[in-house]
Amino acid sequence: MQIDRLAVADLGGAAFSASGRIVTAAPSPQGNMRVDLDAPDMAPVMAVLARLAPATAQALGRGVSVMAPAKLHARFTIDGAAPATVAKLGIDGSLGKVRVTLNGQANADAAAYTLGDLTVDGKLEATDGKALMVMLGLDRFVSVDAGPATLMLNAAARRAVKFRSIVG
Repeated sequence: MQIDRLAVADLGGAAFSASGRIVTAAPSPQGNMRVDLDAPDMAPVMAVLARLAPATAQALGRGVSVMAPAKLHARFTIDGAAPATVAKLGIDGSLGKVRVTLNGQANADAAAYTLGDLTVDGKLEATDGKALMVMLGLDRFVSVDAGPATLMLNAAARRAVKFRSIVG
């Protein structure tokens, strides 16, 4: 799969671009992809997401009011010889007043469509902790004082997860 340059300059005011190459002809896939999103308003982005991944759009829906403007950069790399293929995903940028940094890594078995030994590390930083709680949908359960807030995430899973269950 190769994307020399895919760009949508105006999706209801949002800009989207992707490029990269993943070679799947080898015993183990290798390559990388980059995706960028620049959206002054998240409503058009959420409308597209609702068609592609309705459950994800619904989960993010409550916080959409504080996610704009959004400027996100994602990189996906997959490398290694079977069965030790390593897939990595990194996302950084901002959603409204929240700075986002997420990095994940997993062992991948493309033939079995599984990920194993999955680790995710992330950090969400906001100048306004209340906006962070709204974005995460936690404002109904957690009360925070005005001022900056940071949420750190470290997760690991040792069980194999099917690709198809992640996507669909």
